[in-house]
Amino acid sequence: MVAAMLRTNENDNAAIGLRTTDLRNIAIGLAAAIALIMVSGHFADSGSASGSALEDTAEKRFANPTISITTIGGDGYINEDEADTNGFTVTGTTTNAVDNCDDEAGDDCIITVQVGGVSATNAVSSDGSYTVTFAANAISGVSDGTVQILADVTNDDGAATQAVAFATLDTADPVVSETTAVTTPTNDQTPDVVITSGEAGDLSYATCTFGSATASSIAASSATTLTLDSDSSGGSLAAATYANCAIRVTDAAGNIGSVTLTTFVVDTTAAAATETTAVTTPTNDQTPDVVINVAEAGTIAVGGTSGCDSSETAVASGANTITLDGNGAGGNMAEGTYTCTITFTDSAGNAASALTLTAFTVDVTVAAATESTAVTTPTKDQTPDVVINVAEAGTIAIGGTAGCDSSETAVASGSNTITLDSNGAGGNMNDGAYTCTVTFTDSAGNAASALTLTAFTIDATANAATETTAVSTPGKDTTPDVVINVDESGTIAVGGSCGTSSSSSVSSGDNTITLTQGDGSSVLADGTYNDCTVTFTDALGTAAAALTLTTFVVDTTVAAATETTAVSTPNKDQTPDVVINVAEAGTIAVGGTSGCDSSETAVASGANTITLDSNGAGGNMAEGTYTCTITFTDSAGNAASALTLTAFTIDVTVAAATETTAVTTPTNDQTPDVVINVAEAGTIAVGGTAGCDSSETAVASGANTITLDANGAGGNMAAGAYTCTITFTDSAGNAAAALTLTAFTVDVSANAATETTAVTTPTADTTPDVVISVAEAGTIAVGGTSGCGLSSTSDMSSGANTVTLTASGGDAAYTCTITFTDDAGNAAAALTLTAFTLDTTAAAATET
Repeated sequence: MVAAMLRTNENDNAAIGLRTTDLRNIAIGLAAAIALIMVSGHFADSGSASGSALEDTAEKRFANPTISITTIGGDGYINEDEADTNGFTVTGTTTNAVDNCDDEAGDDCIITVQVGGVSATNAVSSDGSYTVTFAANAISGVSDGTVQILADVTNDDGAATQAVAFATLDTADPVVSETTAVTTPTNDQTPDVVITSGEAGDLSYATCTFGSATASSIAASSATTLTLDSDSSGGSLAAATYANCAIRVTDAAGNIGSVTLTTFVVDTTAAAATETTAVTTPTNDQTPDVVINVAEAGTIAVGGTSGCDSSETAVASGANTITLDGNGAGGNMAEGTYTCTITFTDSAGNAASALTLTAFTVDVTVAAATESTAVTTPTKDQTPDVVINVAEAGTIAIGGTAGCDSSETAVASGSNTITLDSNGAGGNMNDGAYTCTVTFTDSAGNAASALTLTAFTIDATANAATETTAVSTPGKDTTPDVVINVDESGTIAVGGSCGTSSSSSVSSGDNTITLTQGDGSSVLADGTYNDCTVTFTDALGTAAAALTLTTFVVDTTVAAATETTAVSTPNKDQTPDVVINVAEAGTIAVGGTSGCDSSETAVASGANTITLDSNGAGGNMAEGTYTCTITFTDSAGNAASALTLTAFTIDVTVAAATETTAVTTPTNDQTPDVVINVAEAGTIAVGGTAGCDSSETAVASGANTITLDANGAGGNMAAGAYTCTITFTDSAGNAAAALTLTAFTVDVSANAATETTAVTTPTADTTPDVVISVAEAGTIAVGGTSGCGLSSTSDMSSGANTVTLTASGGDAAYTCTITFTDDAGNAAAALTLTAFTLDTTAAAATET
């Protein structure tokens, strides 16, 4: 930056020769002298003071003003605050500018100052000094850099002078940045920070709770390391958090730039770690865990007893699980007792006092249990005792044969009586042979090899008898047999509604027992037996649970079957059904008229549909009349009296209907009649060509007139050719072969004839010919003008027909008509022939 340079230019009065100003001054002098002479008489008594004043006035009038620039903005710089916010002043001094400008207020001359081409004015002060103020933003259009300052003044003599100076306009604040922040946290109480400024300037720490003894200024664009302290004299910073600290750089123009440092923490102490969860002791874990707690993040170092180490070094604030090892690389710790230490160092590098962990023992070996007293065998005790011996305290787990267990788990060093059970909760062990094991685990968690106990057998129950062959049911045997099975010798007792006449002694395996009433001799009465029991007691006197025999029925009577639904008669079904009812399940046998049989033998209680046949194997029954019987035998073998079924007739043949009178064809009757004949009563179904139907279904034996229709409901048959069929079914349901009726045509319309060749006109022929065409055979009738008649046949064939007319009305004009009627009797609209003239005379020629 360049400070203001002041330079003043004044009029050179020593110049040789007269200048315009010189002539002007001379003229003014002469005018003044004349004025003095004119008023000299008036001032004769005024004394020497008036004369002196006039002399001074004359001296001022003939002197040129001078001007100089003293300060610009107070320091030769115009900074951002002065240019944009507060404004600035330019000051200087003058001569011959006070009371030398009559046209100005107070007669004092006006000073004009230009800064970069921007002007401001002010009157000179009474002592000849001046101060010109530039308001905020007055020079906003002037660019930063060296600017020229011009100061001008002119008095009444017209003499002018000018002073020139230069100042620096700088409106940009220094750009300051933090290059390297203070490490945080840090235990350095005079930490370093590196900052960089875009321009040189003075450093200040106005918003910080520390100063710096390193530097009071900074060079431009150079990273500067500042060592922070508490008093700008190297004093240590207190342990605390330092936030929102701004370091300011003030450049030569007074512009201020700043940087807010990254928050940092000075930390000079660390709290020791604490033990939250100690290592379990003894333990068989050769890399055991310990839980410690630290108040802040940091690192740890494990020491203490030889072999105390850990691969873990970093810890977070709060609880941390640390895995100890033997070498700091995950190696197993050897068996032995350990007192380890953990020294915590926080992130600022402060090492706390060492934490001594709770002592613990690593134990990785164990001796197996031994059996002192085995379980007695065989035994009825379902929770038997065994005595084992262990070398140290610990726990046991029972295994081996399914059902080996114990509710006891903790054992002391030495002899221990263990009560075995089935489920670890005192449950009884089932009968059977057992080989149990005991696995001992010491307090460190080391499991020894399993001890196999001496095998033993528990026999505390007798198995109930089982039923091998139940009593047949229902049965008519009043002393029925049942077969039971037992797995060892013993005795039985029969109870409930039954007794037995058999021996009470039974051997291992199947035994046949004859049942009686409770007295051991009386036969069983008819009825249902559902509470008979057999209780087995083994040779040791252990009674098994009672066996309840399968329910059985003693039945010595039977009711005959009854007929619910007889066979339909007559019937064309050669394996007809009959429905019978029985009071209980059983079997049937069919008899009666030769040819009565059935393949069905089993019946259930209630209604049963029985299909009859001719041979018991589904064979068809021949035509004829049958009276069949059914004999029912119940499940107990009791046969009832035979049931005679209602007589019925089998009819499997039928004669086809015959056509007596065919439908007239063609016909215009859309519900025509046909007469058929049948040998017996029955029903008919009409089929054949689509549209063949009838509402009549029942027919009597003999001739029957059937009215045909289109839909079985009297609907008209459409025009067309029909070949209908009638299928007759007799009362037994036998359908005869279909009767094909004589084909017929329903024709309900006729097309009018058309004229192919008209009568020549005029004509002298009284029986002229006309050619007409018809679409089908039929007849015609001639009409029209009186005298129109028919000479040829009225029968027409399909196609072109030559018709000979008669013209009986004499010479005249004729308009004849022909009306065509087809063979079905349908009359078409009349055809009007082309008019013609009959002319049979000629007028004689005349001589002209």
